Amino acid sequence: MLYQRQSYPNQPGRPPEVTVGALSYRDNGPVSKINVPENSHSIQYSLTIDPQKHVDGIYLSSHRSPGSYQQISTIPATFAQTEQIFQEYVGEIRSAVLGHRSDKSAMLRMKEALLAAAIYGEGNSSVIPDDNARAVWMGFQDVLHLLLPKSLRFKRLVAEPPEIVVETETGRFAIDSISGGISALFELSWQIYLRSHGSAQFTVCFDEPENHLHPSLQRTLIPSLMQAFPNVSFIVATHSPFIVTAAKEAKVYVLRYNDDNMVESAELDFTNKAQSAERTLVEVLGLESTTPIWAEDRFNSIMRRFLATPPTGQSVRRLKAELENEGLGEELPIALELFLEPKGKDQ
Repeated sequence: MLYQRQSYPNQPGRPPEVTVGALSYRDNGPVSKINVPENSHSIQYSLTIDPQKHVDGIYLSSHRSPGSYQQISTIPATFAQTEQIFQEYVGEIRSAVLGHRSDKSAMLRMKEALLAAAIYGEGNSSVIPDDNARAVWMGFQDVLHLLLPKSLRFKRLVAEPPEIVVETETGRFAIDSISGGISALFELSWQIYLRSHGSAQFTVCFDEPENHLHPSLQRTLIPSLMQAFPNVSFIVATHSPFIVTAAKEAKVYVLRYNDDNMVESAELDFTNKAQSAERTLVEVLGLESTTPIWAEDRFNSIMRRFLATPPTGQSVRRLKAELENEGLGEELPIALELFLEPKGKDQ
């Protein structure tokens, strides 16, 4: 929707501004105007949101923290609150992005917190167990089971001071040696998981979540996050066709120039939302499928019903109509092959 530029009334000590957009909120409260200076003599200027409302959530940058090995040298005397762990971790990421030097990397912060969670969560005959620590230790691993690729065959995390070890069905390795893509999943899920301890519902603003992720991981990222964090709302900025079509219920907007050379936000018409990305992704990258997860599940559900019935002219027409109604019309050749071939062999 195009929001017309409107002059903003002058206020003492405030330069003239124009309204270029608006923000609406889920609670149906007052709409906030997005204003910019009418005349700026600087390359950089700030947006003004009026009125500015607090929205509970986090912002995940497109930057990922650089990997550098650091051994755990200290264990805290008590397990910190999850909000403190979250703030310290995010602080290290911001410092790295801004080029500031720090004694501890974001990965080291995560390892320290996980090691403390493992030690204090279980407790022993001399140490009283900490329920919060145990919740973090076990809960984060539950999230990893949903987010990490099935090909990794993740089993659990193991604390082997001074290291945190990732245990899989095919081997064990230090958490520092995980690949860039898996490290990105750890980083993203750790932040969202910690934040979820402080609020039942919140919003995650996500900038280019596909960074460092293989297309196969891009395809499963959003469905996995929605499964792991069902009460979280995700606002995503992306260039990945796998992210764009990841959730059937999502609203997708594109920024484009209109006839007046103004940028407008338009909601995409996704009647055929299940359309696959270019077939070259399958051929070149060897993906099992580029079809969105929800579309694949819907296709399989439709086919299970039709395979239980005899093929007739009427049933073929019904199959075609149902696939087209779900935006799966391009899958009709495969559907007909599955529907007709088994019956032909029986004859």
